[in-house]
Amino acid sequence: RHRPVPPAVTVVVGSMPAEAALNKADTSRLVECIRTVADRSNPNRWVALEQLRYFCDGADTELLEVIGGSRFSSLGVLVGLLQEVDDLGGPSALAGTCELARVPVGFVLQLLEALLCSAPNNLEAYLKVDHGVRLLVRLLASVDVLAQSQATDPSGLVLVDRACNVLCYLTYHHRDAVAPFVAADGVALVTRVLQHVHAHYNRTLGRPGSAPPSRPPPEAPWATWEGLARNAAELISNVSSASAAAQRDLALGGALRTVLDMLSLFIGKAVPAHASHTWVAEELLLAASKLIWCLPRAQTMLLEAGMLETLLRALGLCYSRISAPGGMPTQHDIVLYQATVLLMLNVQLENKPMLDEVGVAIERVSRGGELAARLRALSAVYDQMFDVCEHIDLNHFHSDEVVGGLQLVTRLLSSEEEAPYLFVHMNGRLDLLMRCLSNIDEEVLFAACCALHCLISRSPPARLLFLRKRGIGQLFDCLHDYNTSIITTSLQILCLLAAESEAAREEMRREEVLLGVLRIVERFPAEDVTLGVLDAALETISHIVLDSPINQEYIRTNGGLLPIVLALQYCYTRLGERSASAPNRHRAALGGATTTIDRTARPATAPTASRGRDHHHGYGTLSERHWGGDGDSWPEAGEHVADALKVTETACWALGNVVFRHRENQREALQAGGLASCLRLLETPEPDAQVAALNLLVNLTDTNLEAQRILSAPASSEVLLSLLASSTDDGVLRGLCLLLSHAVWNHRPNQEVYGSHSTLRQLLSFLAPPDRRASPDRRALAPAGASSEGLVLYALMALVNLTYGNAEVQRAVRELGGVPVVQQQLTSPMYEVRRSASFCLGNMVKDNSQNAAALVASGGVELLLLCLNDEDEDELSKTAYSTICQLGEAGLCRLLSLVTQAAAGLREPAAGRTGRQSEAGGYGGAPRAVRVQDEMLEEDFDDMDLEDGDGIDEAVSVTVARKPPPPPLGREAGGSAAVSPVERLELCLPVVNGMVYTLAEMRQVLADRGGLDTILGLLLTTPPHVQEEALHVLLNSIYGQPMHLKLVALDAGMMRTVPKVALASREPRVVGMCYAAMCGLAEGCERACAELAANSALVQQLVLTSGGPAHSMGEAEGELLQRASELFLVLFNSAAATGALLRCDGLRCLEQMAASSPSQLHAARARQALHEHRGGFT
Repeated sequence: RHRPVPPAVTVVVGSMPAEAALNKADTSRLVECIRTVADRSNPNRWVALEQLRYFCDGADTELLEVIGGSRFSSLGVLVGLLQEVDDLGGPSALAGTCELARVPVGFVLQLLEALLCSAPNNLEAYLKVDHGVRLLVRLLASVDVLAQSQATDPSGLVLVDRACNVLCYLTYHHRDAVAPFVAADGVALVTRVLQHVHAHYNRTLGRPGSAPPSRPPPEAPWATWEGLARNAAELISNVSSASAAAQRDLALGGALRTVLDMLSLFIGKAVPAHASHTWVAEELLLAASKLIWCLPRAQTMLLEAGMLETLLRALGLCYSRISAPGGMPTQHDIVLYQATVLLMLNVQLENKPMLDEVGVAIERVSRGGELAARLRALSAVYDQMFDVCEHIDLNHFHSDEVVGGLQLVTRLLSSEEEAPYLFVHMNGRLDLLMRCLSNIDEEVLFAACCALHCLISRSPPARLLFLRKRGIGQLFDCLHDYNTSIITTSLQILCLLAAESEAAREEMRREEVLLGVLRIVERFPAEDVTLGVLDAALETISHIVLDSPINQEYIRTNGGLLPIVLALQYCYTRLGERSASAPNRHRAALGGATTTIDRTARPATAPTASRGRDHHHGYGTLSERHWGGDGDSWPEAGEHVADALKVTETACWALGNVVFRHRENQREALQAGGLASCLRLLETPEPDAQVAALNLLVNLTDTNLEAQRILSAPASSEVLLSLLASSTDDGVLRGLCLLLSHAVWNHRPNQEVYGSHSTLRQLLSFLAPPDRRASPDRRALAPAGASSEGLVLYALMALVNLTYGNAEVQRAVRELGGVPVVQQQLTSPMYEVRRSASFCLGNMVKDNSQNAAALVASGGVELLLLCLNDEDEDELSKTAYSTICQLGEAGLCRLLSLVTQAAAGLREPAAGRTGRQSEAGGYGGAPRAVRVQDEMLEEDFDDMDLEDGDGIDEAVSVTVARKPPPPPLGREAGGSAAVSPVERLELCLPVVNGMVYTLAEMRQVLADRGGLDTILGLLLTTPPHVQEEALHVLLNSIYGQPMHLKLVALDAGMMRTVPKVALASREPRVVGMCYAAMCGLAEGCERACAELAANSALVQQLVLTSGGPAHSMGEAEGELLQRASELFLVLFNSAAATGALLRCDGLRCLEQMAASSPSQLHAARARQALHEHRGGFT
């Protein structure tokens, strides 16, 4: 809810003491900065304050705790600066003071936000600084002046917003901050702040006639008002929760009335005026709930303000969208529904008259509908939760009563979907559960763990609030208990927190929770470390290391890898001892539909399909997506049943995440026997264990030469190939294909081992028929043995790395009929499959003319063209273009044939003339006259230069971080819709242009195979944008080329056709390209110059264009002038054309060009030509 803090920069590793984050030199500089800031007479004090900000910017929590801790006086000095501001009369009085006294209040508050909000351990130290809270509250007193001075200083309200933000943290984490807040008149001041916010929204959101008659002052940026609204509302909530007296003063002193007035502006709308208004409305609803909590007078104010029916109508609107069958409620609906339900329940809590009034209002609004029944059910649950928590509070010395109450809380939290949200926003209820975690009674402790697990697994807000209350430390204490059920449940809660919060994972390392979990694994087997405890510990480790290289390093430096490997070895040797009572598991299909795993989310894992992989842990859709409220996705606490198979799988997932993309961890795991253990697991008959082992093998093998070497040994390859030939499990086959892609990556011995005909035949058999894959229900329509899309993808990835740079494998794939099989995957509805198929085809045809001929013959060029689009960063488009370029002469000839067919189609009466034009005037596909570049799938993306013989590298990762691009030209992916002649030309010509520009041999092929005649034939029959593409091809085929190529172009009639287009066209870009093409041919070729000089109409047009005014021109006209001037200068310097230009007033044109050409180069060349023409010399 608070302002985001700067991104953390890791400074310390492992369990290094926080004080070590600053070396001796840094410590001296920091001390000097603080001393300088505190010295009121030092002219460099504000420079030193800026340097202090540099210490805090980007620092992690540990370093911020050092800077703001007792070792330095940072907090005291910052409070002293606030005191200086207060002594002068507040921020608005600083403008009239001298430079030394003009405290940069914004800097000071930014530093306090960093030191307190990003490091909550410093909050207690701040409370010990005299007048710290009072001075922050005093800043709120400036809101009247700052709100009126928005026009001259829009940043004024930001100061109030930042002060509110810091006060929110102080009052939330420490109730001791509420007393000085109230003593400093904070109740009245925060009410005043909220009134200013209300005035702003009343002006901007109020209905006609509701705005005040006077002209409103200029508004600050909307984000400032919304941040201020949320912080002020939350500050009111925090203060009301901590102090009954403050709650009464706020409710009766105007805060509640202002909140209700603001709510009337935000609720009841189907769509908020701005997305962030949803969160403003939620904070206001929560503030209202806190203000009326068990306060009858405040509850009655809702009735007096006429808000009951307004709230109920808004609630009914949200509920109707949420409960509608097949409906898709928005986040706005869900958030407002939950917060409004909470407010309506608090209105009638402990207040019988209001209960009756609310009942009447509900019946009046809903007319006895579903909403009334729903509210009655929730009211019963809410009252029970309130009563049982009160009972626990009153009987906290009676263990049996507390245990019974906590068990009832657990059942109530599971009874209704809204119950966790309602419970977590009850005053002090989460604190009650956390206090029970400190109870020495074992039964109370276990019951508290169960209730907390139920709450946290179902409520994301509860997870956030639990972390903000520093609950991880209390859970860590539970790990030292001897009750295995308590240890297991505590580990499950830690796993939940680590799965969704990077901050939680960092805190678990800093507070040595991760070290404690490692020690649990290390002690196995023991009386208090059973299989169930070990399973929960391993799953917790697998989540704590997610996206955290520093946590991965921490495990290795603390000796945690060997215990995980030993636990894996212990469990797989006892797979035959599986408990008959173990529940049936349904493994999440790798790449398939989401399923649950033993009601416990499996740890996310790593695909590492190649060096060009995305940052994604998991080569399938895993059940962690069930987190965040789906209670069935997590085991009930105390019901954790684990056998050797389950723990073996979890150990594989955990070790896989620990070694993910971490070279040192890979090396140590290999030395500990991790790879050998995986191979032994593959020999078991358990598909679940095989999938987990394959996942671990993938992460061990990723770019690791030692692991690749081990997999090349006969003992290893025999296990993998035997499993590939015998397994029918879809998940196992996918894992094997993915492992093969890693094993053979840039490793020729493994390509030979795993590139046999039998293996290739097996991989090709996984590529199911495309007509089946295009079906909506693939599994129902595919024939027996057909593969899932995930298996198709991984099989392609294996083929990509097998065929890379290996002529024998490329030949074998062709002989097995694999070229058309792979080619058909270009029609897949799955973007990743099309991309991998394009990579695979590129590898197969690189430097392989036979494969290129096979791909062309089977229609591959046409399918690859359909993969092209205008998106510069689209990998599929780039790889498809590169693959066509790798086809060489066969590909170019096929493109020219397609161009010829399209040209013939244009001459038919029904030929289509529509197409999609890009902003630059081009039509899709490859870059125009730009050196072809492509991204290689390596650790570092290299530029691709086709002249140097570089080819397409490995397969890409399983998923992409962005939404797949739309299919080109509006066709559906995998579709076969007819392509019009113009569309065909739009696809073909840019590719031809790229090939001709990049490869010298392609220019020769274009000349030898009659390609110039084909391109020239387009100029007289196609639309302007196609003419422009064709002219680019002509320009790149002759510009700067040997004379024999230019003569071929002349013989083909280029100097007859192109001038006709230049004279007939009214498009400046087309005429300009005609001049460029003629200039490329005329330069150094007297015959071409003579042919142009003989065309008097063209010469006259050229003189007029070159001598035209250079001012007030658009981009296209300016480009036309430049190209006309270039052609004019080339012809003027040719003896065969000079006379023709002079007869058409060319001398005047040359003089004008020398005097006023926008190009300095052209002006200089014109002056040189004039000098030579008049008999001078250089």
